[in-house]
Amino acid sequence: MYCHSCGQKRVENAQFCSNCGTEFVDTDAKKRVEEKQTDQDQTSSSRAYQWFIPVVSMILIGFGLGYFYITETNKNEQVHAIVTEVDQLLSESNYSEAASRLSSALHTRPEHVELEQFMLLVEKASQYEQDLLEVDSLLQEKSFDEASENLLDLNAKLNEETNELYQPLHTMVQESEDRLTVALIRDELDELTTYEQLATKLSEVSSVGTEGAGLIKEQIITKIVDVTYEQASALLQQHDFSGASNHVEKGLQHAADSEKLLNFREKIEHDQIAFQQAEQQRIEQAMIAAAEEDLKNRTDAVEVVSMDSNLDEWGDLYFHGEIKNTATKPIYSVELYASVYDHEGIYLGGSLVSVYPYYIEPGEVGYFSGTFYGVYENMEISIEDATWYLD
Repeated sequence: MYCHSCGQKRVENAQFCSNCGTEFVDTDAKKRVEEKQTDQDQTSSSRAYQWFIPVVSMILIGFGLGYFYITETNKNEQVHAIVTEVDQLLSESNYSEAASRLSSALHTRPEHVELEQFMLLVEKASQYEQDLLEVDSLLQEKSFDEASENLLDLNAKLNEETNELYQPLHTMVQESEDRLTVALIRDELDELTTYEQLATKLSEVSSVGTEGAGLIKEQIITKIVDVTYEQASALLQQHDFSGASNHVEKGLQHAADSEKLLNFREKIEHDQIAFQQAEQQRIEQAMIAAAEEDLKNRTDAVEVVSMDSNLDEWGDLYFHGEIKNTATKPIYSVELYASVYDHEGIYLGGSLVSVYPYYIEPGEVGYFSGTFYGVYENMEISIEDATWYLD
């Protein structure tokens, strides 16, 4: 064996070269060392490879679990957001939109049984909501009978529902019934012509809480004012002041601030005072007229309409004539006192004659006749007085 540095032959078992001093290395030992090192490297490499697979697997599993967790968390958050939105929609009684949103949530979580059951309830409520919308359409078309039947049917169905989810629908049905009541009254309004009819309808609409009730109520009150005014005016023309006043007061019960009725009430009071004053004057005038009439009837009821006289061959002066009843009542048992005068106006005598017929109506005539005996010439005859009885 030689020194691997200077080439000098190596002394057996020497550890250093005697020529250059280089330390000798045992080739076998070196080989053994190299082999040992190789074995150690292989062992380390094998051990490192054995740890690599589990670590990578764990990392991949961790990534998978993380992705799954994130994905599921996102889904849960989406569903939670949708459910929150659905709660808001249900609080607004927007069932159709709530059902649509729940369908989206169920698409995200198709395995969610409770969510599916909840959606079925909401979908049923949404159908009820659509039925109410159909009722509103019928009201617009004035199909009142069909709308009423649909509301009765819907009410019956809702009364069988116990879930609180349907409770707002009862209120919605009541609102539709109120709208139906208002629509019916509005449709009938032109045919209501009396105070009693209008007052009854006003009472009905006053219990309705729907938005359109206020407008129809004002229309009814306006018509009550007009009808009351017309009826009171007719009574006032007949001088029925009490009746006219009662009508106005009834109208003011529903329209206390109506200037039309308040002014008319003042007119009734004014006309009543004026009428009473005029009536008093008429009574006084009537009393005067009655007194004058009575005086006339008692003192001037007989008017001599005509009278003729002639002297017969024996010298008797015959006279006859007509009287008229100028009284306002029938008269009877009429007697006249006739006087005769000569040509110089000297009274020669008188005669009492009866008038016939015995009973004479106002405006009718009676007849009289008499004779002055032994006059022998035409003399002047005068009816001096008359007596009668009033019926």
